[in-house]
Amino acid sequence: MLLIFILLAILITYGYMIIKQRYFKLRDSIPGLEPQLFIGNLWQTAVIAGESLYNVWLKMHRIYGDIYQYWIGFNHFYVFNKLEHAIHILYECGSKYERTETALLMFRSFQPNGLEAIKGVAHKQLVRLLGPLFRKTNMPSYTNEAIECIDGMITSWCRSIDKIPRTDLVDQFSLLSFDLVAKQLFAGYDLQVWSDQSNHDAHQLLTSMSDIARHVQIIARY
Repeated sequence: MLLIFILLAILITYGYMIIKQRYFKLRDSIPGLEPQLFIGNLWQTAVIAGESLYNVWLKMHRIYGDIYQYWIGFNHFYVFNKLEHAIHILYECGSKYERTETALLMFRSFQPNGLEAIKGVAHKQLVRLLGPLFRKTNMPSYTNEAIECIDGMITSWCRSIDKIPRTDLVDQFSLLSFDLVAKQLFAGYDLQVWSDQSNHDAHQLLTSMSDIARHVQIIARY
């Protein structure tokens, strides 16, 4: 009987160590509080006792710095505290750091008075502006493609900010129109006109097409 008890204790201890080392340990070299089995950092940071995550993260920010790890049960998170971190995540790595509805519901239980930002194409303010413009055309089915084109143009502008006011807005919006039409004609194929070199090439193509159309119009007139 004693031998069985000892074997069970060894198996339980061994299983605990395996689970702890495999699933509940700090990742990479980013600092943080070592998580406890199954409950993460909830007990250590008094969240179970009613402490708000906001206050907990403020304390951990003072201890661990601008980037640290935090565990809510089985779920592991990297917490960022600077505006440039948010800019990097939202503008450059949005798909990689996409927050799921499951995570949203989990945070909602701990932060009942928190603010939530809805992401995704369907929730963009731009959709409300495009709706009336597309209503009497065949464009409503291409709303997502139109938003992708506009996002590409805005991202291109943000990437090339050099503190000099843009003076080529007519050319830029001509390229935007060209990109929108191409999306319809080529079944959503992305011409990638918003990179620096592609932008220049697309502008040259658009200028050439405009010249050809002008000459065809003159020939047809005579």
